[in-house]
Amino acid sequence: MEKTINLIMKNDKSLYIYVNDEEKCVIPNTNRSITAEKIYDIINFTKGDHYAVTDKCDDRNDKQVVEFFANLFRDITGKINQLNNPNAVADVVDNSDDIDFDDIPF
Repeated sequence: MEKTINLIMKNDKSLYIYVNDEEKCVIPNTNRSITAEKIYDIINFTKGDHYAVTDKCDDRNDKQVVEFFANLFRDITGKINQLNNPNAVADVVDNSDDIDFDDIPF
């Protein structure tokens, strides 16, 4: 299923996160944080999902805040989209030989 995650900063500088036009989260201007669990809930991954991320911020608002969260969601959903591509999974497995287990501190 195609899912579009849209991040919109409103005039009060709160960041609204929508998935397919359904509001999923509001990050208030007083607390610019989000938990991994909340991101997991927003993405709501099921096998076969494909994601796109868009953002909207006018010049009066904190554009760098929107860009930070949009890039965070792009990074996460980009990895998910790769996992849905069988060739990408094969590439990840093939690159596993590059791990240097001597660098692991335990």
